Amino acid sequence: MVNVTAPIAQEMPYGYTGLAELNNPALYSIIMNQSFAQAVNSFSQRTPMTTEFTGCVGTCTGTVKAAGLAMNCSTDSLPWKNNQSLPAGPDGVNGSEVFSSSFTWISGNTTYFAGVPLINYELQYATGRSAAPLLYEGGQTGGFDSSPNFGMCNGTLVRKSCSLFSATLEYPITLINSTVSLGTNSSNFAVDHLQAYGNFSDFFDHHDLNALSVTTLGGVSVAAQNMFGSRAVEDVYLVQMNGSLASQYAVFETGNGSFEQTQNPCAINWGDPTTEIMDSLNEIMFRTALSVSNVSKYSVLNASISEWWTSYYEAFPVIYPNRPNDTGIPIPQLIAMEQTSNITVFQSHYSYLAAALGIMALGVLVVMPTFYGFWELGRDASLNPLEVAKAFNAEFFHGQGSNAPVRHLAKGFGDKKVKYGEVVDEGATGNNAGLNGSDIREHRLELADPSRVIEPKSRKVYV
Repeated sequence: MVNVTAPIAQEMPYGYTGLAELNNPALYSIIMNQSFAQAVNSFSQRTPMTTEFTGCVGTCTGTVKAAGLAMNCSTDSLPWKNNQSLPAGPDGVNGSEVFSSSFTWISGNTTYFAGVPLINYELQYATGRSAAPLLYEGGQTGGFDSSPNFGMCNGTLVRKSCSLFSATLEYPITLINSTVSLGTNSSNFAVDHLQAYGNFSDFFDHHDLNALSVTTLGGVSVAAQNMFGSRAVEDVYLVQMNGSLASQYAVFETGNGSFEQTQNPCAINWGDPTTEIMDSLNEIMFRTALSVSNVSKYSVLNASISEWWTSYYEAFPVIYPNRPNDTGIPIPQLIAMEQTSNITVFQSHYSYLAAALGIMALGVLVVMPTFYGFWELGRDASLNPLEVAKAFNAEFFHGQGSNAPVRHLAKGFGDKKVKYGEVVDEGATGNNAGLNGSDIREHRLELADPSRVIEPKSRKVYV
């Protein structure tokens, strides 16, 4: 366990992520500001998250508090009925909406939300549907619900409505030197607290009602809609998808019930992308928190142009005179992390070393007597194969000195080819003849001409 100092913002600076041009509260346009857009770009490009955390050498795991999004959802479902045609959506497509995801900034300037700004996340998707196989080539009538109408099918339409609040989350992290990575399934991360907002009862006494407004979550909603806003609509034969999310989470049936076989959109279902969406948005929030680790959360409100960059739609806390000593600058956290490192580890067993050295010394002592008297050869000797063959009177070396060094043997030998193996001589006579006067053939192991050599046989005795 090690103590790691982690400079990171636990809350998003007020008004930091976006700008809204609001002449009419019912008609507004939000854009990301440049600083927050850089965090979004770094996420899109998968730039490694580098930190100024100190105290970790190797790999450290633990939990750190940082700005994020807390989610509160309600979910319901109803039986699927795709004969309920929908009016044309923003893409101009009519038909049955089988998948949609959208993000809307709720400023908080309403009685219902009591001054708490949030992002409204709406999701619906069709699931559990099946298409009947083709009744004849090129034709399809009804579905598994036995309805006579083309395209009807069983299934469920899941609807999810979520509110995303600016909050402080406890992120499980892995830190390798100065590079950090986050845990997954961030919608289940512990929420330390929701970020505080002002009270609308005295809001108008402290804010200029300008058309130009800053927003804490508005820029996040723009990023979410750009990345994850998507819609899929089906009519009798086709499914039209806008945005990549609908295509990513489409699940196509296989076999006889496949879309290719049935030509029926009922063969396509969808999954729930909420986990991926929240992991992505919270990583963007975490990257932003790293970039503002030394920035006051009131920095935008305290700017010299604060009279113009105020918010008519988000009730930020009143800083002065109620909180004159609160600078809003994040205080680095001291967090306990578990550190693991790869190091070279060995253990010396000196008893094994002593035994090995003893055996080696014994081997040397046993062999040394065999070299006794080597000086009587009159020259340096070796175990070179040519010299060993000469010592055993190989025929090829006849005529060369019996004590010739190996370099002379090699020079006199030239480029002749030899082979080691069994050699049978031409026969013996006289004293070596057999009792009946027949020749005795001797079998020896020699280096000889390859034409005279045969392979030695196991367990055969050679002279």
